[in-house]
Amino acid sequence: MKKIVIYSPGWYPFLGGITTHVQQIIDCLPNYSFELVTNAVAEQKRQEKFQDNAYVIRIGPDDLTLAHPGHEKLPKYYYPYIVLANQIRIMRKIKYIKKSGADILHVHGPVMEPNSYHLDTKFHITMFSSSVKFSKIRCKKVLTCHGLASHYNHSQEVRKIEKRLLNQFDKVICVDEYIYEDAKKMVENHDKLSFIPNSVDTAQFSFKEAEPKEKLTIGYIGRLSIEREFSLVEKLIARKPDNVKFSLIIAGSDKKINEVKAKYSSPDIKISANIMPVELPKLIWEMDMLLNPVSFEGSSRATLEAMSCGRPAIMLDIGNRHPVINMETGFLIKNDVNDLLALLEKINNNREILEEMSHKARTIIENEYSNEVIIPKIKRIYDAL
Repeated sequence: MKKIVIYSPGWYPFLGGITTHVQQIIDCLPNYSFELVTNAVAEQKRQEKFQDNAYVIRIGPDDLTLAHPGHEKLPKYYYPYIVLANQIRIMRKIKYIKKSGADILHVHGPVMEPNSYHLDTKFHITMFSSSVKFSKIRCKKVLTCHGLASHYNHSQEVRKIEKRLLNQFDKVICVDEYIYEDAKKMVENHDKLSFIPNSVDTAQFSFKEAEPKEKLTIGYIGRLSIEREFSLVEKLIARKPDNVKFSLIIAGSDKKINEVKAKYSSPDIKISANIMPVELPKLIWEMDMLLNPVSFEGSSRATLEAMSCGRPAIMLDIGNRHPVINMETGFLIKNDVNDLLALLEKINNNREILEEMSHKARTIIENEYSNEVIIPKIKRIYDAL
């Protein structure tokens, strides 16, 4: 039985898209042995059996930045501890993996180790990111790249670090095509690159017909952050048509969540905060469509899961949005509330369009993004190494 060590610093059950992705790989490959190496947090055991074929290994010192979304930002006087703890953890994780007997190391996340990158950004340096060296680990190495910092930070130093890190792996899996195309500019051997999108558990996110109702229910799933363009959601709420209501599924600090709840106290606005993935399908089924105005390219997990449930997605018309095909499986709009309002009026006058789209959305997810389609591609990479 091959032993796969998964390196995912921010893994915290069961929050976030990367956590879900890792969970699905472990679930769908029971004939592999997994160890999940992640950062320690105070309320979690250092080692525990996660499921029959997987153990979680949490490496200390405790990561004060890795906590459930209800936690507030840490005061500045914690930074000396954060800096020192981050460097100690990285050394300990590399040391542990070297001795683990792994056949394959599979790193999940952005190319640059998140805590190191955040510290570099905070102090306007690149020292911490430069200290992460997977080349010291001698087993075969796979990276699943969920993002590139250079898409947001155009520093040449950041680009240089990403290039160095990408070339330390035997295989690099990119979850979006725009990441794949950018990685090709940095990776010396293009044969090591693969585009394999995130997968969806289509049994959990099963298809269900939307129930007819007087008002259209517009859903939103995401963090309260700039890249999620929550501002467009707020503009729509401010000009809410009488025939529209909202279901907002949001993640953020308790303070931010409470601010949103206080601001949008209305019978037509349902707010669900910091929920677990297992609760998502029933909330998606209550929607007629998902508004997912992310400002970066790609589709995002929220879109894939909504489409799997038979709910078309509305996204900004930026780059490649597959599997959202305008007027077939979803809608592509400008980042303009007037454009969005015009679309909602059109849909409200012809709701039959949603019924047809819902089936097309489900079909494209089943055919291209289901676990049954995607996970075997990852298995083939494991088997070939």
